[in-house]
Amino acid sequence: MKQIKLLLFVLGMVSFASSHAQTHPNIAAISWEVAFPTNSNYLDKTSWAGGRVEYRRMVNKQFSIGAAISWNSFEQYVGTKTYDDGHRGAVTTDMIREVYTLPITLTGHYYFQTDNKIFKPYVGIGLGGQYAEQNAYFNIYGLTSNNWGFVARPEVGALLQFGRGVAGLVGVSYNIATNKNDEFDINGLKQFCVNIGIAGIF
Repeated sequence: MKQIKLLLFVLGMVSFASSHAQTHPNIAAISWEVAFPTNSNYLDKTSWAGGRVEYRRMVNKQFSIGAAISWNSFEQYVGTKTYDDGHRGAVTTDMIREVYTLPITLTGHYYFQTDNKIFKPYVGIGLGGQYAEQNAYFNIYGLTSNNWGFVARPEVGALLQFGRGVAGLVGVSYNIATNKNDEFDINGLKQFCVNIGIAGIF
C-alpha cells in the first residue's frame, strides 16, 4: 500500500508540472548506473548492475522538475567466518550477501546558462522513498529481509547535445537512504553513483 501511494504521488506531481509548463520541452532519459557503497558493514563491493529512468519537465530555461526511478543490485562473497549472535549459538560458514535498492524520487534540477550550446551543466536533488531488499545465503540456508526508507539524492551532471532532440547524459550523485536492518547490521544505506546515458528532448 505504501508503494502504491508513493507512486501515485510521484505521478500526480509530474502531471501537475506538465499542466503548468506547456511552453518548455520534456526530457526523458535512461542511463546505466554504477554504484559504490560507502557506509554499509554488510557489503562494500561495487555494483555494475544498475540503471535509472527519469523524466524532467522544464519549468523555464533554467529549472526543471520531474521524477526518477533507479535500481542497483549488489552481490558479494564473504569467506568462511564464525558468526555468534550471543543467544542462539554460533555458526561457521562462508556466505553470499546481496542488497537490492530501488529509490523512487521527485527531482528538481537547475541548469547553468553558458554560451556553449552543446554542453549544459546542472545540479539537482531527488527526494523520495527507497525500497531495499537484503539477502544472505549460507550453506543450504538463506535469510531475506526488505524495508522502506527515506532517500535524498544530490547530484551534478551535464547534458551533451548530439543533435536535434537527442543528448547524452553524464552525472554523479550521492544516494543517502534511511533503510535499517538490525539483523543484517545495516543502519542506513549510502552509495556514490555514476550515470551514463542518453536523453530525448521533445
